Amino acid sequence: VKVSSARHAVRIDGAVTATINGGEYTLITSAGVTQHALNVSGTASGKAYVIINDGKFVGPKGTDSNSGRAINVQTGAKVTIYGGLYSGGKNETLKSVGELEVYGGKYDQDVKEYCAPARICKANDDSVYKYIVVPGLDGSGTETDPFLITNLTELEYFKASVNAGETTYNYPGRWVALGADIDMAGTTWREGIGDGHEWSFD
Repeated sequence: VKVSSARHAVRIDGAVTATINGGEYTLITSAGVTQHALNVSGTASGKAYVIINDGKFVGPKGTDSNSGRAINVQTGAKVTIYGGLYSGGKNETLKSVGELEVYGGKYDQDVKEYCAPARICKANDDSVYKYIVVPGLDGSGTETDPFLITNLTELEYFKASVNAGETTYNYPGRWVALGADIDMAGTTWREGIGDGHEWSFD
């Protein structure tokens, strides 16, 4: 889809659930008009919910701070992104005044404010898509800036990555801190974190 004569390449409104599994959505803008590659908004009749698994979304960059984004989420709408390529926006590739969670994908601007739990936005070696969202923990692993675990999802990610011998964080010698109380009710672990320890939580 390549559009040059509409406000948005794709517009989803109202009480609808949609899944996007691929395709390319490009908007070629007109100066002075607020336009986006994908615009999602709810209405009085209900919430719009969009799941994006893959696809390429190209906003026209825009001429002001509120224009040209790849994805724009308005009040009464929810978007969940699991993958895809995103570029556009004068000041941001993604923007939400509704609900937006990002689990994956590559972006031309930093999207860390929308990262889901146990996800981080980090630099990507690409001239266009300079950022990538991947599994991870906040912090750098030093004594003054430890890896921070604040919920069960992050704790389970930490356990799995340590036990799998993941090298991304170079865990030996690193610092890890618990940033919040974690409710383990209903969770039983039959393996520990590292070194083959066995323990369980009730």
